[in-house]
Amino acid sequence: NRLMNEIILELYKQNYAISNLAPFSESFYRRYGYENAIYEKMYELNPAYLRLFKPIKEGKIVRGKWKESN
Repeated sequence: NRLMNEIILELYKQNYAISNLAPFSESFYRRYGYENAIYEKMYELNPAYLRLFKPIKEGKIVRGKWKESN
């Protein structure tokens, strides 16, 4: 309990609006104001279907630092 309160206070001090968890127990984190907002859906398909798609060969990769992107 003390650890969660300390983490939440630190996030508040650093002006974080949200934080994302991979909770072991949703009810535990709900006591601290967290709510599950991300759900995952998995699809399975036959890999043979992918052979029908041609790879796209256009575009470019730009490497650098975020602050240099202006």
